Amino acid sequence: MVIDLNEVGATPTTDAAGQRLVRFGIYLPGITINKGYRVQVRVLHEHDQFVRGIEPKVFDLDWHNGSPLDLWDVTVELTAHADGNFGTAGRYLYRFQLLRGNRIVTFWFSDPFGRGTLSAFDIDAAAEPFQWTDAAYRVPEVDDMIVYELHVGEFNETFDALVAQLPYLKGLGVNVLELMPVSNVKEEVEWGYTPLGYFAADERYGGAKAMKRLVNACHEQDVAVVLDGVYAHAHPEFPYNLVYETAFVSGIIQ
Repeated sequence: MVIDLNEVGATPTTDAAGQRLVRFGIYLPGITINKGYRVQVRVLHEHDQFVRGIEPKVFDLDWHNGSPLDLWDVTVELTAHADGNFGTAGRYLYRFQLLRGNRIVTFWFSDPFGRGTLSAFDIDAAAEPFQWTDAAYRVPEVDDMIVYELHVGEFNETFDALVAQLPYLKGLGVNVLELMPVSNVKEEVEWGYTPLGYFAADERYGGAKAMKRLVNACHEQDVAVVLDGVYAHAHPEFPYNLVYETAFVSGIIQ
């Protein structure tokens, strides 16, 4: 089955009336309404973390009958509330919860398709689309590739700091930069091969925007960028590990 990234993750939009909306979607194969399951998403503005009396807003997802990967989704309005910053601009954190009836199966789990660090999205009316400048760039032929593999954190700490080292790499004759996994990990000493997710560049390296700046800069200097990854590997706290382990341990998945 093919994953459609337009169906999953958290996607903020604004409707014709100016109302801010966010669509949440997640694939949960084998977990369906007709087996008694429910899926909820809990959403909290970043500034409301650890504030007594302010709880996450909870929304039930709908299951798509007939979806080959058992898609669950919901679109919610970011309507302002009296208790806190919900509905205002800023960063929002979210987690899913799996229930069967009123019984909690998996207390919480992050979004396996999240584009932000550990399930987060930003609402910023002033945000401008990233300006790519590499339309004319062409990848070198395979026989002409000179590949340099590196770990961003160990080589020069961040994506932006790595940009500063491109002249040095070009001087070695390098025309392909192979990055060891750059997605989120739990441990600080980690080469990235047991990720918590696959779709977000680690904030410790500067996040998605800094990674785009790196790719732009590489292409401007005729250097290709290749991402390393072993997609059969994941951390024990990877969302699907949490969901299906608790479902099986509870003996209630069918």
